[in-house]
Amino acid sequence: MKDRIVLVTGSTQAIGLATAHRLYSLGSSVVLNPPTDKDTFILEQFEDKNRVRFFAADISDEVALLNLKDFIFSEFGKLDCLVANAGVLPTPAGIDDISDENISRTIDVNPRGTFKSFKIFGRFIQETSQTGSIVNLTSVDGVIGEPYGVIYSATKAGIFLPRNHSLESLTSLL
Repeated sequence: MKDRIVLVTGSTQAIGLATAHRLYSLGSSVVLNPPTDKDTFILEQFEDKNRVRFFAADISDEVALLNLKDFIFSEFGKLDCLVANAGVLPTPAGIDDISDENISRTIDVNPRGTFKSFKIFGRFIQETSQTGSIVNLTSVDGVIGEPYGVIYSATKAGIFLPRNHSLESLTSLL
C-alpha cells in the first residue's frame, strides 16, 4: 500500500478511523471523509500532513461526492483505492417504532450512498490508477439481523455482495 492514494469514507471514528490509520502506517496517503466538518481535529493524529487530507462530504449527496472527487484529483492527481465504509445506524427501534425519516436517511446513506461511491470513485480509479481497488465494508447485522435495528440490518444486507457479484456490478456501473 506504499505510495497509494486511498479514500476512506466514514473515516473519523471506529472501523473507518482504524482503517485510515492502518493504511497510513503502511505508507498510503489517506483522504479522510466524514459527513461534516466537525471532526477536523482527527488530522492531529497523523504526523505527516502531506499524506493526509480531510474533506467532508455526505455520501448520500452526489454533488458532494463529485466535489470530493475533484478535491482528490487537485490534491493527488489520482485515486488508487476506495474503502467504502460510511454508513448510518439509526436510533434502535422495532419495525413498529421506526420513523419514516430514519428509514429514508438510512436507505439514502447505506445502500444509495455506497453505490454512488462505487460509481463515482470506481470510474475515477479506473481513469487514474494502474492498480485500483474497491473495498466494501458492511456489517454482520446484514447477515444475522438485529432485533431493534431492522432498517439498518436490511440496508447492510443490501450491500453485502459476494466478491464475484461485486466485480460484475461495479464493471457495469463504469
